[in-house]
Amino acid sequence: MTNQQKVDSQIIKMHSEFDIQNIKIKRLQRAIQTQIDQLEALQTDQIQSARRNLAENKPESAENNLKLKAIFCTQISSLQKQNLQLQKVLNDLRVAQGTTAFLDVSKDVNSLLSDEVMTAQNDKLQEILRLSTEVEKKQAVIDTLYQGGTQDIQYEMDILMAEIARENGENVVVEQGQHIEDQRQECEVMVIL
Repeated sequence: MTNQQKVDSQIIKMHSEFDIQNIKIKRLQRAIQTQIDQLEALQTDQIQSARRNLAENKPESAENNLKLKAIFCTQISSLQKQNLQLQKVLNDLRVAQGTTAFLDVSKDVNSLLSDEVMTAQNDKLQEILRLSTEVEKKQAVIDTLYQGGTQDIQYEMDILMAEIARENGENVVVEQGQHIEDQRQECEVMVIL
């Protein structure tokens, strides 16, 4: 195999890795979105049911409240696991880019390749780097979707629980922007239970 063929083979391998990883990313992105959609639907149904009970002066029992919160915690935990999977895929992708390996190969054969050939190879390398940037943008969108979804859900849950608590004579104030970490730890305890 000539040096040029080695370089071409390396580029083909990198493109193939990108294609595989991008498919994984899209699949996980759809799974995360589906989880969020299901969670929002469940949230809407449960909140509407709780509001009807409150309007009829029939607060849900403490046991039902815990069950409801456990459902949300399980769903959020699932989202977090999928987000970790996505992070792993993206880390694999960064490794698969192989830009360092490519540069090492191109440096070894630099003296054997014409300027025209090197320009073509560099163009391909730039395309790979551009794909990497696109992947980073996708990750930013997914992170925003994930964080926004869990925070919105937690805020709605806090409002619901506060309304029920107030109906039971407790004085509760809900502030938007409460730390998600506190809820995550509480969820972990409830899921284990």
